[in-house]
Amino acid sequence: MNPATACTSSAHLTKSNPEVGKHASYHFVSFSWIIGGIIEHIDKRNNISKSMQTWVATPLSGMGDMYIGRLPEDQYPRVARLESSRAGSVIGWIETLLLTTVGNSVLWKRLCLPSSNGFFTAKSVARMYGALSNNGILEGKVIFSDGAMRTLHHSVSGDRVPPPRASPNQETERTEWGRMALGFGPWETQLLHGAALAPQAFGHSGVGGCVGFSCPRTQLSVCVMKNTYEPISCVGDVSPDVASIVRTARRELQAC
Repeated sequence: MNPATACTSSAHLTKSNPEVGKHASYHFVSFSWIIGGIIEHIDKRNNISKSMQTWVATPLSGMGDMYIGRLPEDQYPRVARLESSRAGSVIGWIETLLLTTVGNSVLWKRLCLPSSNGFFTAKSVARMYGALSNNGILEGKVIFSDGAMRTLHHSVSGDRVPPPRASPNQETERTEWGRMALGFGPWETQLLHGAALAPQAFGHSGVGGCVGFSCPRTQLSVCVMKNTYEPISCVGDVSPDVASIVRTARRELQAC
């Protein structure tokens, strides 16, 4: 049994530890196995990698630019190599060394880890969020149904949940409130959006400093990708340079 099958098969055995609705936490790895299992159960002909190509990349005209694991070997030369940054601590240096080594390996390109080893271009991700920012429509073509968009917006704009309690191994405690976001980042990131827009915007940061998001209120979508790895232990979910790029892009586009 391969790791993907094993994790998907055992995911149903886990139970929620805290009482539902009491506080927000984000288990992105286990969440991805559950969602991956649902997708593979529905789309019985394909694994999640092929489903991504069929149901997401093709409608977005992103064939060859969007993969979740199992990257074709002819695409290897297109993958940007992860480079190390100047980590601000020993922990950051160890994190950077470990994840750049793993991320640059051939094994990482062959595995299928729905939460971790996606290979995308910034344009393809921005187009996906662009459709989500415009009621599911991109360049006049319906990408996501009205029902799917209503479910997403209802989830994102629903009840807020207090931030998670700090664990003994955390250096800092989260202050952002969470919300159910159907797999998108649950935290209201005011660093990117400001207090007024943060509750409506949704997206996801990537390990190392990348970020993509949709803001339906302003019909704005942005994706910033970088191959210089920024350790989460030093800069948090979104690195300062990426946050600056996003704020500049938002300001300039709103001025047009």
